[in-house]
Amino acid sequence: RKALTCSAMGGLLVTGAAAAEAPRVENRCPRLSPSGYEELNARVQLLLRSEGEEQTLPVVVCDERTANVLWKGKLLPIEGSGPIEDEVVDLIEAELHREHARSAQREVETTAVDGDADADPNSDDSNTPARARPPAQRADPRAKRADDARGGGLLLGFELEPQAKEIGIAMGPSFDFAAPAGPVVLGVREAFRVAGSDPTIVLVDLQASIGIGAPYEPAATFGVVARFGAEWMIAYPSGNSDQTAVAPMLAVGWRVAHAFSPLSIWAGLDGQFRLSTLSLRTPGGSIEAKDVTASVTVGVAYVDWSRK
Repeated sequence: RKALTCSAMGGLLVTGAAAAEAPRVENRCPRLSPSGYEELNARVQLLLRSEGEEQTLPVVVCDERTANVLWKGKLLPIEGSGPIEDEVVDLIEAELHREHARSAQREVETTAVDGDADADPNSDDSNTPARARPPAQRADPRAKRADDARGGGLLLGFELEPQAKEIGIAMGPSFDFAAPAGPVVLGVREAFRVAGSDPTIVLVDLQASIGIGAPYEPAATFGVVARFGAEWMIAYPSGNSDQTAVAPMLAVGWRVAHAFSPLSIWAGLDGQFRLSTLSLRTPGGSIEAKDVTASVTVGVAYVDWSRK
């Protein structure tokens, strides 16, 4: 009986020692409080255990200015937009999502290749069952962090452009649409500006654009854009053929924006260069637009926040 009791006590000691040495999230971040670390460790352990990844625990590293998560050989930056424990869990969850997406894509490609290899290209047997199509992929989930958002979208703005003395100040709405293409966004722009001159002058722009940064990228505060296209100048109300003129146009602009998912507010300063003279003959005399002007635009943007 004494031997049996000693054996049981020894087993309990071994079990307790093993539990004490259970792996934990490694903390190298002095900014993380003890209670915050315990919450972080418990949430990460629960998340990874549910995904079968409990053997690959991350390391949280920070100094006074920066913070990062080291996990599976990757350095994931912590943006500092919220509590460290929340951001660490969001980063790992996003990385797991990307791994699952890549794994699903490889399975679909492998299934397609295996199916093509098994099929007989010379067979015309109508009884051969058709291969089942892979299940449709759901739309991309919404990104939780600005850095993970796809970007691109629609801009609505109100533009003001001081023009030649006989035209005055032209103002009106602008519409921009762009989609991401690698590190840049490609898009189109249309703008209408009306001047309260006599006769009334309307300037209409239609341009292609290329840009980088704000407001199409939610994580960016500043951005630049270049545009090329044509501008029409129309005099109302006569509307005969002599009252419309067109000229090629080049523009360069600077942007600043702040994102409020999914909307952003933005402002822009543009330099506009007309590559030929834009003028009209009217009963009151000739009206000629400036070759070089500057315009200011403010507006809102609807940005694509689906995950990359």
